[in-house]
Amino acid sequence: MERELLLAAMEECVEARRCLAGIRFRLAELWTVADELERDAMADERPFHDVPPRLREIQLRTEDVSDTLQDLRPSIDRIVALGKACREEEISLASPNARTAT
Repeated sequence: MERELLLAAMEECVEARRCLAGIRFRLAELWTVADELERDAMADERPFHDVPPRLREIQLRTEDVSDTLQDLRPSIDRIVALGKACREEEISLASPNARTAT
């Protein structure tokens, strides 16, 4: 049972890492767009009518990050549950009754 719990936890960790990598990538894109917008606003290179579409792009990228965070939540919940199950397994193995049974 312990091996199965560890394998399940490893699989969940891999999924969580994938989601976190996606979040990191989307945040980097978001940072780039926001930085460009700020630079352009400071330099007055772009007319005002160009700002709303770029703000929309920021909004869409922010929504992507939010969606990915929502995708990550079940993995985190499963990792926590697996951690609790592993602890319970350790506790049951460490109990005096378990030691005398072996």
